[in-house]
Amino acid sequence: MKGFESRSAVDWGMRDYSGGSMRKTPLGCGSSSAAIGPRGGGVGGDGFVKVSCVKPPESTNMTKAVAGVEAEGYEAMCLKNCSCMAFAVVGGNCIISPEELLDIKQFPTGGEEVFIRLAASDLGA
Repeated sequence: MKGFESRSAVDWGMRDYSGGSMRKTPLGCGSSSAAIGPRGGGVGGDGFVKVSCVKPPESTNMTKAVAGVEAEGYEAMCLKNCSCMAFAVVGGNCIISPEELLDIKQFPTGGEEVFIRLAASDLGA
């Protein structure tokens, strides 16, 4: 997945994904140069990449935000909150993940659109 790499290339080479993945680049949250743009990503700041056909992340601390706001509104809200790692709009409601992502699974079809926070340097990669 864009912006992430395996924790163990050897394990992944043997199709053992149990060790998970990690961010390629630390988030720049809180930097004074953070900016909002199309799917995020100002120079020096974090942004979001849209991943389609995904099972929304598992989390015990998911937050359900108010309905009726477009994805861009949630993106702006998330960029102001350093603990917001991802969000998805499901059934007209925004679900925010305030922790690192667990159990992300992408399908060929179906699923939801999930917007995952990445460091600016990983957005263009």
